Amino acid sequence: NFRTAMKRRTTRHPRVALQIEKNRAHGRALLEGIADYALEHTDWRLELIDPELLQDASAVRKFDGLIVRVMDDATADVLRKSRKPVIDTYGRRDDNPLPSIRLDDAAIAKVAFECFEEHHYHSFAYCGFPGVRFSDARGKAFKALAEESGAAISFVTGEERGQLKAV
Repeated sequence: NFRTAMKRRTTRHPRVALQIEKNRAHGRALLEGIADYALEHTDWRLELIDPELLQDASAVRKFDGLIVRVMDDATADVLRKSRKPVIDTYGRRDDNPLPSIRLDDAAIAKVAFECFEEHHYHSFAYCGFPGVRFSDARGKAFKALAEESGAAISFVTGEERGQLKAV
């Protein structure tokens, strides 16, 4: 586990790199939770880093552990080869080689569907990000719930700037 690995690595204050999306509520809440944990339970030294730093093996080696958003395979390779404790906060792939934080996409779809259903909606459009793991999983779960209830559903993409297109 990440905490045990961090204790084994050093007797000084461990340097933990954080690269987490800060412009959305989910990322900000994740940062707040990590900071709260670090204040109460550890002597971690947290450092916010830019995503580009994750592709530099020598820069990654300076940290004792990393809690980061892994956006591509090249970054995952650098992190895996570093042999440092890493947690991926994005979890973009089902076969992720790194430990990751994953949300329950089916539960998210269920909460959304139930909210609409409570307000007596019977026709739905799902607007997601085609080809993005979490969006496809949520869309699939939402579609199953809609079809199970007999509701109409269509999928919409925003591939063309400013325009929605039914698929």
